[in-house]
Amino acid sequence: MRLREVDVGKLLGETVEFVRAVDAEYEVFKMTSHYFTCTSVATPNAPQQLEAYEAELELEPCWVTVEQALHANRAVLDSGVGVMRWLVRETAVLELLS
Repeated sequence: MRLREVDVGKLLGETVEFVRAVDAEYEVFKMTSHYFTCTSVATPNAPQQLEAYEAELELEPCWVTVEQALHANRAVLDSGVGVMRWLVRETAVLELLS
């Protein structure tokens, strides 16, 4: 999905994560995430093209503040339900940004 009227600002940082691969033919999975400031007056409204796991998680695009995202992530971590492997990394980044 592409949003018009999105202003992508400066690079805030990046994380590089190495975890044991789920796929048997690989030993390690490497994920590099880049974090940018973004602003927009647009509302996500285009049809989504979700991957299977995204659809299963019922992901929906919306704009939130760092504080809102951090609060939501902490609530999921505290509940122990729906904790995905990337949640700890993303929560750590949000804590640095807050």
